[in-house]
Amino acid sequence: LFDGVVRSEADRKSVELLPDYRVPMQNLAAEAFDGQAVVVSVRPEEFIITEGEGDGIPAVVKSSVFLGLTTHYFLETAQGRAVEAIRGQEDGALLVDGTRVTLRVKAERINVFRADAETTLIEGDLS
Repeated sequence: LFDGVVRSEADRKSVELLPDYRVPMQNLAAEAFDGQAVVVSVRPEEFIITEGEGDGIPAVVKSSVFLGLTTHYFLETAQGRAVEAIRGQEDGALLVDGTRVTLRVKAERINVFRADAETTLIEGDLS
């Protein structure tokens, strides 16, 4: 789970996970407002892992478990948060421990909750 803030510009909404990383959201409820505190649920398979620096959440690979078609990575973000992410073998070569990576999230798959009520701000089906 990540703390975030809803950002709204004109008719576009996004969720800010870091000051310089916003996730554009097409399915936030109309009631979501600029500055609203939220909690964002991201499952391990909902991360996109890219090697090196980029637009997203900076992290370092601490360890990994190769499971054939996928590799489970255990990472630590620059903010000190432990995160698990899954990467398919078609998404790139294995990343060794100590590799600096950037995590982005699949916007269409994450869930966004009101921080004060723990109810979703996502409209439609998440499946």
